[in-house]
Amino acid sequence: MERPELQIIGVLFWLHEASRDILKVYPRGEKSKGLRGVFATRSPVRPNPIAISELKVLAIQGNYLEVSGLDILDGTPIVDI
Repeated sequence: MERPELQIIGVLFWLHEASRDILKVYPRGEKSKGLRGVFATRSPVRPNPIAISELKVLAIQGNYLEVSGLDILDGTPIVDI
């Protein structure tokens, strides 16, 4: 197994289980503030289900990468590295 020098990679994911039909939310779940558009909040609900993560490469073996820092559901499709 090849041990790379410390490398950080950016990986784009398609959040295939994310709901994309919600366009208005309550900021931080506080209904007293009224509904706001998702782009005016920090809501994780977005019509564009592409996410990015920066991952530390721990090892490379052929076409496989071992990384740390992954916070995506198992089986989430990768768009690009």
